[in-house]
Amino acid sequence: MVLLAVSSLLALLALLGTLALQPPPAKGTDAPQGEFSAARAAEYLTEFARKPHPLGSAEHTRVREYLARTARELGAEVVVQSGEVVQPDMGSPFPSATVHNVIARLPGENGPDGRDGQGDAGGALLLVAHYDSVPNGPGASDDGAAVAAMLETLRALKASGGVENDVVFLFSDGEELGALGAEFFTREHGLDKFGAVLNWEARGSGGPVMLFETGEGNLPLIDLFAEANPRPVANSLAYEVYKRLPNDSDFTVFRKEGVAGLNSAFIEGFHDYHSRSDTVEQLDRDSMQHHGEAMVGMVRALDGADAEQLRGENGVYFDLFARVLVRYPVSWALPLAGLTLTVLAGLLVWGARRSALRPLRVVAARGRHSARWWRPVPWSTGCGRWRCCSRPTWPRCPWPSRTTGAGSWRRSARSWAASC
Repeated sequence: MVLLAVSSLLALLALLGTLALQPPPAKGTDAPQGEFSAARAAEYLTEFARKPHPLGSAEHTRVREYLARTARELGAEVVVQSGEVVQPDMGSPFPSATVHNVIARLPGENGPDGRDGQGDAGGALLLVAHYDSVPNGPGASDDGAAVAAMLETLRALKASGGVENDVVFLFSDGEELGALGAEFFTREHGLDKFGAVLNWEARGSGGPVMLFETGEGNLPLIDLFAEANPRPVANSLAYEVYKRLPNDSDFTVFRKEGVAGLNSAFIEGFHDYHSRSDTVEQLDRDSMQHHGEAMVGMVRALDGADAEQLRGENGVYFDLFARVLVRYPVSWALPLAGLTLTVLAGLLVWGARRSALRPLRVVAARGRHSARWWRPVPWSTGCGRWRCCSRPTWPRCPWPSRTTGAGSWRRSARSWAASC
C-alpha cells in the first residue's frame, strides 16, 4: 500500500507539473483592444518573418523599414540608430559590422525623465528583442516572436490609455553576430535613464516562457515579476546553470552595465532553433501569447515604479506549478538549509525511537534514490529537453527515455517504501 501511495503521488505530481507548464491559450483578434492577442501579433510576424534576414541582406533592410513604419503607425516616436560597432567581449576575431537599431519610444505622461519632468533620470523602461535572423532560417521564433509581441504590446498599451513613464522598444540589430546592436545602443545612448531592461528571446519554437537570467540585486524585480505574471515560470537554479555556459544574448551587454533587468525565453522545440524550420507555421501561438502577457504585465507593473527601489538583495526563487512564485533573500538560504537538516535529523531520531524508521536503511535508500532519479537526465538533456516529461524535440531522441525515467522513479519509490 505504501508503494502504491508513493507511486500515485509521484504520478500526480508529474501530471500536474506537465499541465502547469503549458503556456496560456492564444487569444484571437476579437480580444479586447487593451489586451495582448497572439493572433494580432501573428499578423505582424507574417509580414517580416517570410525569409531569412541576416544583417546586411536586402530582406534585412525590408524588415527594418517595416518595423520602423509599423511602430510609427502604432503611435511611437521612431528613430533608426545606425553606426559601426566592434564587440570586444565575444572573443577573437572580434565581431564587427554596421548595425541599424530601430528605437521606438512610447512617451509617458511624466515626460522624458519619468519623474514629472523634474530631471530625475531612471524612470524609463527598456524592452529589447533582436530583429536579425541567422542566414539559414527566417527567424520566426528567434527572435521574430518577441519582435511581434513588442509591436502588439505597443498597440495594447496605446489602446489602454498609455503609460506614466517612457517605454522604449529597442528592436536591436546584429545579435546573432555577437550582440552588436545592444553594444552600439549602450555606447551611444547609455542606460542611465532606464530603471530596468526586459530582454526577450527564444531557443526553440514553443513551450512556456521561462525567466532564465537576471541582473544583480534581483529580489525587488522578482517580486514585481511574481505579481505581474499570472503564469510565472522561473527558477534561480536555471540562471546559476546558464551563467556557467558559453552563451550570450543582448542581455549580456546590459547586465555587464549593472542595470536591473530580466531575460526570458521559451525553449521547447529546440530542433527548430537556428534552422530553416524556424517558420511562422512552426511557432506555437500559445508561446507567443505567454510572451505578450508577461510583457504587458511587466510594463504595467514597472510603470511608475521607483527606479531606486528596483535593486536590492539577490533572491532565491522557484515556481510551484507555474502558478505561485516562491522567493526569499539569498541570505536565508543557509539558515533554511540548517533548519531542514535539523528537522530531518529530528524525524530520524523520532522514527528510530518508535521503531518506525531504520536510519541506516533510510540513508542507503536515499543514495539509491538519487542515483536512479538522475539516470534519465543524460537522455533528456542530450536531446535538448529541460524537462523529462516534455515532448521530444529531436527526431533522433527516442521515446524510451520516458520509460527509462518512469522505471527509475518507480524503483526509487520502492526504495523509499522499503526503508519504512
